[in-house]
Amino acid sequence: MKKKKILNQYGIFFVFLIITVFNACEIIEDDPVNPSEELGTVLWTYSDFNVNPEATDPVSITAPAIGTDGTIYVALFDRIGAEWQNGKVHAINSNGTFKWASPELDGAYVSDPVVGSDGTIYVICSTTIYALNSTDGSFIWTYQPPANNNEQHDIGWLTLGNDGQVFFAHIASGAYARKIYALNNFGQVIWKRDVGWGANNLVVGIDGTLFAYWLENGDINTFGAFDPANGTTKWSIVTESYPRGSAISPNGDIVISQDYPDKLIRIDASTGEFIWEVDAPDGYPSISPDGSISIVSSDLYCYNSDRTLKWQTGPYVGGISKIAIDSDGNLYGSITDHGDGNFQVYKPDGSLRWAISQGITTLHCPAIGSDNVIYVTTSSLPAATIYAIQGDKPLASSGWPRDTGSNKNSRNINPY
Repeated sequence: MKKKKILNQYGIFFVFLIITVFNACEIIEDDPVNPSEELGTVLWTYSDFNVNPEATDPVSITAPAIGTDGTIYVALFDRIGAEWQNGKVHAINSNGTFKWASPELDGAYVSDPVVGSDGTIYVICSTTIYALNSTDGSFIWTYQPPANNNEQHDIGWLTLGNDGQVFFAHIASGAYARKIYALNNFGQVIWKRDVGWGANNLVVGIDGTLFAYWLENGDINTFGAFDPANGTTKWSIVTESYPRGSAISPNGDIVISQDYPDKLIRIDASTGEFIWEVDAPDGYPSISPDGSISIVSSDLYCYNSDRTLKWQTGPYVGGISKIAIDSDGNLYGSITDHGDGNFQVYKPDGSLRWAISQGITTLHCPAIGSDNVIYVTTSSLPAATIYAIQGDKPLASSGWPRDTGSNKNSRNINPY
């Protein structure tokens, strides 16, 4: 909006005031080539999750997933006093209206929802995996690994295979919590494989191979590849430490962000051979279509595919969310600096493209729909909220543009 005020009757002095307002947000844009009045507009927010008003903590909400029809899926749980309440999965239409809420899950801690190729929604809650109908949220099936000595063990790292397999792993240590599982899309066990303790960082490569980390014999850091059809080992290697995050590069190589000593490591997916490593902060990698690797720590780092540092920003006191990457290689994330939350978009060269100061504080990775709308979830007070923000690019369709691989959170590089 532009206002021109004549300060005296002779019109000698003029003051031009230009005010741009987007839903009471301040927008900062640095893209003179393609400026857009709509860019950064908060289209809608949703926080009516019908949670218990007596909850003593903010409602915990997961990162979003987006279905083929544009539906947004999240899971939530809260706490009353010292008691965590059972979680639910919620589906929200792309216009910000309620679609459905699932029955209660048997526990509080819920994974990010994962969308299957047929639209089925999968989540893990504590010791059980759930398959939900995308139409109404009803349970299609549930599966809980057998107990050992009447003791159940937590599972995690829900990952989908090229042929509809549902992979997950025991994530705790202990004598009986040492398996990786593969189910079919009917919830039946295809195979289960004994590995070491605390298996994690499951990802699926271009040819469908399943990769994972585990602690062999309780003390040997191991990363390996499994045949998705039967669980047999293709190769395994010893690493210095465990990975904070892992991803698949556009050419199929595995990229691991290792914790203590902090390193970024590139591995040949076919052989397990180390291609390169470089000292780098540990974090959750996202990979652009050109192979550039972004890592979030107190700073945001971007590395070229040959391990050289491309650029970095920060440091930020408060944290940075996991990063999403659009089709042009722009990077999206929430920056919390000294308590102030801003949603920011960086160009591939590290310069700021645009930002909004909406007070969005979150560590979850945003999702970006095919209609260019950006979805951000936050558990900040006063309530868990989904923000829908107008963008101008879709999520990248190649590379590893979110920490979970795609908008469907499948941890699989192959789109479907």
